[in-house]
Amino acid sequence: VSVLKERGVDAAELIVEPEPLSPEALYRRGAGPGGAVLPSREMAEKAFQALRDGGFVDARGMLLDDPRRTNWRDAVRPVVPEAVDSLVADASPVSEILNVAWARHEFTDAHLDASLDWLGAKADSSSAASRSELA
Repeated sequence: VSVLKERGVDAAELIVEPEPLSPEALYRRGAGPGGAVLPSREMAEKAFQALRDGGFVDARGMLLDDPRRTNWRDAVRPVVPEAVDSLVADASPVSEILNVAWARHEFTDAHLDASLDWLGAKADSSSAASRSELA
């Protein structure tokens, strides 16, 4: 980022930290139709407890290891039927929530507001520059 800034590029590094997992995160992460993860709070609570009992989550709800490298699926499968979630990496809502909690996801909504504000400011300044060139 410093090299980009030295070259006049407006750049920033936005750090995404690991976040605690919870039954609520496994039930619903965010509003709207895309927010559903598991179909019931009861199933989400059982899945979370299976992760805790299996030693994948600490007392604060933090994952103890990279979910892409552990066998957490073996712990969760008894309480999350395949018809509900495949648990397949990069295809499963539960798998994606664990990746987000570990902070190793390909994309994230963390810092979304700040990113949209930055893009909006860039668009506004670009539009203003274009208008002044036409004048």
